[in-house]
Amino acid sequence: PVVAANCPRRYTRMVSKGGRDCLNPLARTSARQLLPPLPYEGASQKYKENFIEIMRAMGNSNPSVPTTMLDAQSLWDATMADSIHQGLASLDRVVHVTGYFHIQYRLGLVEHLARLRPNTEMLTIVMLPAEETKEMSEEQKNIADLVVLTDIETL
Repeated sequence: PVVAANCPRRYTRMVSKGGRDCLNPLARTSARQLLPPLPYEGASQKYKENFIEIMRAMGNSNPSVPTTMLDAQSLWDATMADSIHQGLASLDRVVHVTGYFHIQYRLGLVEHLARLRPNTEMLTIVMLPAEETKEMSEEQKNIADLVVLTDIETL
């Protein structure tokens, strides 16, 4: 079976413009089938710090943009976690493929899923392009349970 896990883009756009609370009126509509339980949990402090650091590294210093984008990112994580949670109600195992920011350092999606299913075993695997593939840098360590370094020159 395939579990569709992503949040429909129209809802992440709504949140990026209006914040998390703009979805609350949808809790009593058919849209609730496409969303996590509302109101959904926001990002943890550590996730927020990582997100803002990345936004700044990309040149975004506007203080309000990271907040609304973070709300949308957290909705995406919460929706994927809820989809996996629902899938595990009828499946023994779910293999979920996502971008590494959603799971790095066991934040984001992993945090949301742990709240929904505290006793669920999770294994996170991240594949990173790297110039050096024989030894991990400090930054690469602990990004996931298993980190696979791929040769950046072969991409």
